[in-house]
Amino acid sequence: MQSQLKPVVGEGKQDGGEPIPQPWSLPQIKRKGTDSRPAWYVNDRLVVRLHDENTLVIRVPLTKRESLIETFPDTFGVPPRMEAHHKVEAYLDRAKPRAVRMA
Repeated sequence: MQSQLKPVVGEGKQDGGEPIPQPWSLPQIKRKGTDSRPAWYVNDRLVVRLHDENTLVIRVPLTKRESLIETFPDTFGVPPRMEAHHKVEAYLDRAKPRAVRMA
């Protein structure tokens, strides 16, 4: 199954007319995972992973996680297996794009 993710960041031009680099083209960012479960890492630390076709796992500092969940309860959740980790799940079928970008 081919991933349905499309680049959001990295398209267009900067103020000076230079193209904005796609984030996955930067040297410290690596794409890992599989075609069906792609993941992006910065300095070998998971930043985001497609868990299934409707769920993203996003690294979020614990200090900001509760605020995200309270502000966007339909977008984010923390299943029991992730409670001790710096991660949230984003539910793409009902997620607010702005909320996912904030995370």
